[in-house]
Amino acid sequence: MYDTGHTYPVSAGIGPFNASLVEPFMQRLKALAPSYKYSTLPYSYYGVVQDLVINPFYSTAAQPLYCEARSHQDGADDCAAYLFSGGTVLSTPWIPSGFPDHPQVLMDNVSMIHAEFFPVAAEKHFDNSAECRLFGSNSTKIAVKFCLSQSSPTTLDAGIFLCKGGIPNGVCKTTTDPTPNITTSFSFSQRSGTILSAKANYTIISTTKLTAPIPLPFTASDISAYNTVLSWLLDYSAANIPAPSSIIETFWSSESQMSHSFANALLRRNFRSILVFPLWLFNDNNYGNGRTNTNSDGSVLAKGLPSEHYTTASLVQPFTKIKFNRALVATFIGFQGVAILFAWVVLAWTVAVRRSLPEISSYPLFDAEFKAEARGEKVPDARKLWVYRDREILDAMGDAKVERRVV
Repeated sequence: MYDTGHTYPVSAGIGPFNASLVEPFMQRLKALAPSYKYSTLPYSYYGVVQDLVINPFYSTAAQPLYCEARSHQDGADDCAAYLFSGGTVLSTPWIPSGFPDHPQVLMDNVSMIHAEFFPVAAEKHFDNSAECRLFGSNSTKIAVKFCLSQSSPTTLDAGIFLCKGGIPNGVCKTTTDPTPNITTSFSFSQRSGTILSAKANYTIISTTKLTAPIPLPFTASDISAYNTVLSWLLDYSAANIPAPSSIIETFWSSESQMSHSFANALLRRNFRSILVFPLWLFNDNNYGNGRTNTNSDGSVLAKGLPSEHYTTASLVQPFTKIKFNRALVATFIGFQGVAILFAWVVLAWTVAVRRSLPEISSYPLFDAEFKAEARGEKVPDARKLWVYRDREILDAMGDAKVERRVV
């Protein structure tokens, strides 16, 4: 539950990969410097690629929906899923100023992509000539072989293999067998949900009210455009980037980690980020779309986007809410009830069963000797001793004889 301070219309979310955006985007980059002989790879685009899947500006971790069964079946632990929504970073207009008592932004019905990764089939083999490309140069040994293929209408298989000896004469030269590598299968599904973000730093706090996923198929044109984007991203030689500063250097310098199932967790994260990068950049609501004013002026609402990218945002303040565990509450009430009931029973017993105290006389020896025994006696005359005072004691002891004994 939230207290709402202000509500306004926004464009937001991430949609499916749009292959038609790739070629016009590359042409626009080329037009920036027509005589430049290398490809243009702006850092503002590829700088996010190392941690894209865990970047709280754009994504949140999700519960895998499809890959757990296959992961257990293949005996591997390479199952992960992420929700790419873009958060408030990919929303327009900018968050309005003011409303200091409402520190969070809530957006309903935001379009997002569920990206899921799982192990490739055990019998999978990539076709080097048709499905794999080499990235490196003749002047350095930093090189890899990258492979991408389609295993089902909604699933792609990908792998990155180290060429520790470089790629002399266009051949991936390896030093170990099998070649250190990372492989994965992945799929994309479209969903929508509610996003809660921090107004101060734009990070996504939570993603809730998710709709059922709709798997997205890959067409031949999608795969071709996808390969174009990945080549543009990974081919440091074509972009004239020094090899030690390239994206693939992270993998090339981590041969031992790639061979270890747990040590390569960071490399798997980087590899997944690379595979998601084309989707992130080339959906209708990001910089890859040059046909709209998306992100060109974040102070106004973006125009020309598909209808699913338009929703409302609210500046909110969450109410404090306490949620109790029903089982623990029932247990507490049960034990507390027993204690309270016991207290009431004791109180009722003390009221109903009144016990009188003996009269204390001036003769403690009599009190201790006779009154203590008289309390439990069943003879009425004996029980009267319980309330004897000095006068009654003297009368009762008037005929008593005292014998002095000397020890």
